[in-house]
Amino acid sequence: MTKNLVQIIGFAGQDPKRFGNIDSNGVRFSVATTERWRDKDGNKQERTEWHTVVFWNRLADIAADLVHKGSHIFVSGPIRSRSFEDKGATRTVWEIHARELLLLDPKSKAIDDEADESLPPPQPSQP
Repeated sequence: MTKNLVQIIGFAGQDPKRFGNIDSNGVRFSVATTERWRDKDGNKQERTEWHTVVFWNRLADIAADLVHKGSHIFVSGPIRSRSFEDKGATRTVWEIHARELLLLDPKSKAIDDEADESLPPPQPSQP
């Protein structure tokens, strides 16, 4: 048995960038995850990893509309390699092909206020 599944929680490094054509639309952006620890001398250490995430079709549309640079998100899906030629050299990149996206940012106060203003005021109850 084998399983190829990656789950990350991090922050979008830039706004999503669209690619593809009418038959297959995609969105790609990077997500940063940071690991923090103390070394043997008690000094704080930190390492940030950047993950390229690819979204396809309807999930790509959702990500393009709702994710922005700095968005706190959860992403899961398989990791895949892709090779390409760059200045005569073959390069390989690893990408997470997202199947799930959760937005972890709390709703902003401005959005909540706008929603409240669109509702009619509560009516008094009848005895």
